Amino acid sequence: MNITLAQFSPTDNIEENITEIETLLTNTNTGEVIVLPEMWSFMVPDSRSAERFATIEKYEALKAKMSSWAKAHKALLIGGSIFAPSSVDTKIHNRCLVFNEQGQEIASYDKIHLFDNELNKTNPFQESASILAGEKTVCFKNDSITYGLSICYDLRFPYHFQALTENGASIIFIPSAFTKKTGKAHWETLIKARAIENQCFIVACNQTGSTVKGVDCYGHSMIINPWGDIVANLEEATTASSFKIDFSEINTVRTQMPTLSHRKHNVTKNHAI
Repeated sequence: MNITLAQFSPTDNIEENITEIETLLTNTNTGEVIVLPEMWSFMVPDSRSAERFATIEKYEALKAKMSSWAKAHKALLIGGSIFAPSSVDTKIHNRCLVFNEQGQEIASYDKIHLFDNELNKTNPFQESASILAGEKTVCFKNDSITYGLSICYDLRFPYHFQALTENGASIIFIPSAFTKKTGKAHWETLIKARAIENQCFIVACNQTGSTVKGVDCYGHSMIINPWGDIVANLEEATTASSFKIDFSEINTVRTQMPTLSHRKHNVTKNHAI
């Protein structure tokens, strides 16, 4: 399977971001799967989170646009994430939508783990101020392959990925807007760890650089194989690039080192001293 990663730096202008993606995809030989980054349609820092609510008016139009890209490129489209309506008036969802080769929506995942911290004391991250967390992990099947979904900060929570592989996922996507500071420290280490722990392919498509004040993303979109080897690393480039993966590697690794079958599900905190 050939997978295309679309790495770029989204702005706070939806139409500009659509044009950028269309240009990137037109200028590359796209694979059977195309992956977009988190918040590709509209990017602002959390200090401007109130502006995200206006994008909900274009939610259906953005879905239609992603559907058209999937059909035009005859690819499974992992639609990064866009902002979506929620059941709470004061919150929206950070949602990853998936479209098959015919442009049909076949999966939807709302980000569970929200990025709240004080790494930047003067301008702290507070995703939960505008985003309502999802409650369910999501796997989906397409052409007999089971895929798993996650978004950015989910990467730091191993049980999320364990849940996906226990539901059959052999490849897990992580559309992201991982910051430069945390990216330099942890991005590659965490992606490799999730691939090794779950003996699956990890496909992490990140934003790169900064076009909006208060946003600076790490780039380095990656594909990691089940042994933990780097299949692809886009460094900091603005590009759509395609890479081949071999699914037979999953069976080889899981047969030679069957750690998934060795998992103990009844271990509890009661054993702590």
